[in-house]
Amino acid sequence: MVADQPTAVIYSYIRKQEYGSSKALSTPDSKLVRPKGSHLQLYCHVTGSPTPTITWLKDHDIVRSNDVIQYQYDKLDIVNISEKHDGTYVCLAENILGRVTALLDVSVGAFPSINTSIANLKLVGSDKQTVLIGSHIRAEIGASISLLCSVNGSPTPAITWLKRANRNGNKYIRI
Repeated sequence: MVADQPTAVIYSYIRKQEYGSSKALSTPDSKLVRPKGSHLQLYCHVTGSPTPTITWLKDHDIVRSNDVIQYQYDKLDIVNISEKHDGTYVCLAENILGRVTALLDVSVGAFPSINTSIANLKLVGSDKQTVLIGSHIRAEIGASISLLCSVNGSPTPAITWLKRANRNGNKYIRI
């Protein structure tokens, strides 16, 4: 029997309805963002002889199975993830020749949303008004308008402003 030091890599299958499945492999700077309430499965692929034992850790604490987290040797299954599941997950593989770890940072996020208003405003003359996006605005030439786009999401969403290129069409230009 030949003995080999253990090796380990963590990965997660991310299922996207329109794109099929993709695989995220662990690297030293791996970060996986999953939406709150989703299902997360982490796998630890290990090699070594004799077969390494696997211990799962989260932020330096041993992961224990409960109603939300199920742990089976090389698979960590978390249903209905929430912010308390944010952290660094570690797969620790050990055999008589040594130990090795693979890490994956997991961040629980929220889908982007835009806070809107349904205000109807009429600006006259040199009035200056700041309005929340979604408002209906009629302004005289010379009026000063500031548009506010208030967004929520984690990680923080990027905002891109677009302007309709023509009155009747569906073409937009980035501004």
